[in-house]
Formats: sequence, structure tokens, C-alpha cells
Amino acid sequence: MRLRNKPLHIKEIDEFSEKRKFNIGKFIYLLFLVTVVAFIFWKWGKGFLYIKGRGQIKISRLNVQEITDIRLLKIKVKEGSKVSKGEILFTFTRYPGFTTSGKIYGGEILNRTKEYMKLKEEMRKTNYELKKKLKERNFISKEIKERVKKQEKARKLLLLRIGTADEVERISQEIKKLTHQKNLINEEIKYLQNQFQNLRQLIYSNSHKLEIHFGWKNFPDYSEIVFKGNRDFEYELTEFKNKIELEVKDKVSDFIPEQIVRNGLIQSINFIKDRNIISIVFLKNVKIRFCSSFLFPPKLIVQISEERSEKISPTRKKISCKKTYGEVFRSPFSGMVTRIYFNNYEVALKGEKIMTIFQPGEIHIKGFFEQPDLKYLKTGDNVIIEFPDSSKYEGKISRLYYASLPLPPEFQKKYEPIHRSIVADIVPLNPNLMRDKEVEKMSVTLWVKKNLFRKEK
Repeated sequence: MRLRNKPLHIKEIDEFSEKRKFNIGKFIYLLFLVTVVAFIFWKWGKGFLYIKGRGQIKISRLNVQEITDIRLLKIKVKEGSKVSKGEILFTFTRYPGFTTSGKIYGGEILNRTKEYMKLKEEMRKTNYELKKKLKERNFISKEIKERVKKQEKARKLLLLRIGTADEVERISQEIKKLTHQKNLINEEIKYLQNQFQNLRQLIYSNSHKLEIHFGWKNFPDYSEIVFKGNRDFEYELTEFKNKIELEVKDKVSDFIPEQIVRNGLIQSINFIKDRNIISIVFLKNVKIRFCSSFLFPPKLIVQISEERSEKISPTRKKISCKKTYGEVFRSPFSGMVTRIYFNNYEVALKGEKIMTIFQPGEIHIKGFFEQPDLKYLKTGDNVIIEFPDSSKYEGKISRLYYASLPLPPEFQKKYEPIHRSIVADIVPLNPNLMRDKEVEKMSVTLWVKKNLFRKEK
């Protein structure tokens, strides 16, 4: 069979492929899947790499308290006010019933000196102990009388052959013990009575001589002169250019400069004994800003500052001082008064908080972690501190506590058992960055990176 060669004709056909339609369902599914995975990683994924803890901002603070019951006279500061070291916070008195003078023991008028107050306090305690011992002696005397009656009754029963000799002997031994206790108490009462009389004589002897102590304190804007007496004294204070004179109306037995400060302001301190005048000469012209006299302890505080004005009165000027009845309490450091718990003239009992002062700049964080996370924690570990406004700062663990402690009330759930946690102190690496975060007890979140290769001890 023979095939004929014929030309081959190939026809090209343009094929246009249709575009695939956008699958919205598939896109929504993938978007949902990615969102779920991201949420799971954000919610729980961080827990595989970091330990989460809770913390509270702690700032160095002082709770102002007194060791005895006092009556507040005048509170000099307000909540939120900044105070400097040595500034007067409030005035108070430990003896609210005392006045400027009073008749005690035979009509003698005694001044309210510091030594007098100490002796008076000792005498009050001695008198209290004496009354307590007298009550104790009266109680034992009544017990002895009751035992004697029981002994007589036991002897009668013994004669009637109803009681026993052992019962009579037992009551007799009890009477002997009580009598011995009574004799010891009588000796203590005698000692306390003698001590009470001795304190009484000391109070009388400390109420006459007058000693003036001189002190000096420097503050940023002014200086303070303190004239302290061992009893009340009348005075006249005058100011003249670069000199201050204190004329004491009573006879001064001794003048004791407690502190002489060479600060370029004081030139000399002189005591003219025959005239009872204390003269302080300054190298520059000074001006009295404030003057206050205190009844107890008896002292005079004069605040002075350098006078730079050229218009200075050439004549002497008498200064009248404000009277303050009570002691003063000064701030031990510079800070801010955040809480005041009392008002003027209220009584603060021993140990009660009068006010709270915070000292900025010494910020640290107390952190609380779960007990199973102890194996991942170590002193010196870096910590990420996250604040409620989502700002983050770096810190490190400075100390781990050896005992687990309960969570603060802010973190503890109300109706659950007390939860104990591992406690750590955390300090920021750069405290200056956290100046605007100095809020006491502000809650923060703590993140500590896990070291999965750290061997357990």
C-alpha cells in the first residue's frame, strides 16, 4: 500500500484560561486560624519562655510615732507637702495637764524643765508600782484571813473525827507561803516609798539653777540658733545689724555652747555673765526671719538669714517671739508627707502612727512568684517590669526570701485559702527612668526569663 504525501496543516487555537475566582471562605478560615494561633501564643506561649509574677512598688518611708502618749498642739505641714531634713513637722506635749506653773509638794512652785519632766515621769512610774504592790498586799492579807478561818474549821472537824490532820497541815503550809509573800511585798513597798521620797527631793533641787545651752543648725535657706534652758527663763531679744543679743532676766549660772560652727557667718559668741547677756556677732548683716519660744522643753529658736539689702535700720530692734507650748518633732530626712492621721489638739497614744513620710529616690519592688517557679529563680536574674500603662523597664533580683509569705490583700482572692508565694526584692537597673512611677503599692507585672538548662540544686 502506497501512501501519498500530503501537506500537514496545523491550526493554532488561542486558548484563554479563565481567572480563578477569589475564595472568600478559604481566606476567612486562614485568617481565623492565624488569629487563634497568635492568641494562643500571646496568652500561653510566653509562659513557656518566661515566669510571670506580680509585684508592688515600695518606697522608703517613715511612720512617725511616739514612745509615749502625747497631745498634738499644732501640725505644721499638710498632706502632699514636701519637707526638708530638720523641718518642724508638729508640736506636742507629753503632759497635757501641765501649765506654766503649779504648786506641788508643800506649795513649792516648780518650773517645767526637761530634767523635771524626767524625774516626774520616774516618780509617776514609782507611784504606779507602789499602788500596785499595796493592792497585791491587801489581796494576800485577805487570802491569809480566809486560810486562817479554814484552818480553824479543819481543826474543829479533826476534833470531831470528821476531818484529817493532813488537811490541817496543808492549810498551815499555805498560810506560811502567803505570809512569806506578804513579807517580800512589804520590803518592796518600803523600797519604793524611799525611792519616791528621793525623787521628790531631786525634783525640788532641780527647779532653781539656770543653765543656757547654745546650739546651731544649718538649712538650705536659713540658719537656726537654739537657746535651751534647764528651766523656764524670761528674756529680751534684740537685733542690730550684724549682732543678736539675748538678755536673760534671771541669773544664769552657766552658759554652755553645745556646738560652735565655723561656717563663715559667725564671728564670735560672747557671754557677759554680770549682765546675763549672750551676744552673737556675725561677719555679715543678718535678719531674724522667725522666733519662737517653747515652754517644754524650755528653749528659744531663732531663724536667721543673710540680709543683702542695703537699707538696714541703724537702731536696735526688739524682737517679740511667738510662744509655743510643747516640744517639736523634726523630719529626720527630706521627703513628702503622704498621710496625716490626727488633727490639732488630738491625743496620740503610744505607738500610734501620727503621719507618714515617703523618701523619693529609693524605689524597689517586692515580687511574688508561684512556688513551683523557685527552680527558675536566682539572685541576680534580670527581670522585665511591666507597669499598668504597658511601659516596661529592666531590673534584677537583689534578694530571695528564705520563707514563703502570704500574698498582699490586693492579690489575695477573697473566698480562697491564704496563698503563700516565693518573695523576691527587685531593684530597677536605672531608677532615674522610673521617677514618674514612684507610687506606693502600685501593682506591676514581672517577667523572668526561664533558664531551662539550669540544674536544680
